[in-house]
Amino acid sequence: MAKSTFSGPVKSLAGFISAGNAVVVSLTADTSLTVASHAGKVLTCNDADGKFTLPTIVATAPGRDDDPNQTNNLGASFLFVVETAATDMDIFDRRHNTRFWNLSNTIC
Repeated sequence: MAKSTFSGPVKSLAGFISAGNAVVVSLTADTSLTVASHAGKVLTCNDADGKFTLPTIVATAPGRDDDPNQTNNLGASFLFVVETAATDMDIFDRRHNTRFWNLSNTIC
């Protein structure tokens, strides 16, 4: 399916439904996340000591707001569902090269 790009607000009176196997991405090893492959999806974490790195925030204003090839990724969201007992799971901030979040000895 083609990628749709909107330059104005999108409104749904009944909500949006994300469904299908492509909505869920299983993270089973250390992973550097990308906006294209991981943003807006359900990220299931099945690596007890996994290291997951968020993409760098790109706040560069595009030449035109309706440019479908702009690299600005403000507002991208990442939903993590931890499905295994986390012994030393980390989520890193690539821009600052620091640990953003740590789960230790946690069962979710």
